[in-house]
Amino acid sequence: MNKYIEYSYTEQYLIFGKFISVFAKYPSFVNELNEFLEPSHTEYATPHFELFTNLQHTHRYLFRTRPNDSDTGMKYMENGHLVEWNFQTPPFPPYESEIFSGKILALHGAAVMDKQRKVTLILGIKGSGKTTISSYLVNTNGMSFLTDETAIIASGTDFVYPFPRKILPREVEKGNIIKNAYPAKDFMANISSVGGLVESVVFLNPVENCDQFEVHSLNVHKAMTKLMENFQYIGTNIFDGIESFHLLSTKNSKELTYKSGDFSELKKGIECLWPNINN
Repeated sequence: MNKYIEYSYTEQYLIFGKFISVFAKYPSFVNELNEFLEPSHTEYATPHFELFTNLQHTHRYLFRTRPNDSDTGMKYMENGHLVEWNFQTPPFPPYESEIFSGKILALHGAAVMDKQRKVTLILGIKGSGKTTISSYLVNTNGMSFLTDETAIIASGTDFVYPFPRKILPREVEKGNIIKNAYPAKDFMANISSVGGLVESVVFLNPVENCDQFEVHSLNVHKAMTKLMENFQYIGTNIFDGIESFHLLSTKNSKELTYKSGDFSELKKGIECLWPNINN
């Protein structure tokens, strides 16, 4: 029996240098997925990986780590058979697949790139201002956007892939902080379709008590510690990424300390260190 016959709607995505094809029963699923991921603009290519779904709508656990008792509603092709996606890591991107597992390293951070394809990583905890700073640098300083949440690096190298998925900035509405959602192309002035090599790393350090921002250079040992603190498991363990950690720890590394939640002070700190960050 033709395994594709019930899936009338298809889309293809170029993610980390690999073509991922999605086959869906309903057009609404593909339309919603395209709001989160940018479809490939090249002609249809032989896919490196195929995903299938009967879902009518997307849901949060397609894009983030899920609880043990939840079902993604996704299947993938393995040796000619459809198999349930039972990994806790999300199917978009399919980190646990053989095309990515052990081959890419993830850090909790944003990445922007200059015209010479020199990349600056901006690493920090949830709510530290990664999206705020990456959008500021792209929209006012002529940088190109790679990602604002998870920096994906080719394992064993310092090469950062572009990953311009939906932007989820924290914004204030009626006195409350909420997360809105925007397609990357509507939020960033310049989105890169190619990656680059890391030249510098900025570690965001929000603290409760801080009168004004402070910038400190980090030696290799401190940089290595902070890099590992920002490691995210996506199918590649921390030991498989150790060569990349060593490379990244030798880059121009700065720690920017500022009062937690004071993003105007954070921008002042970036403005202060930015002219020399890649020198």
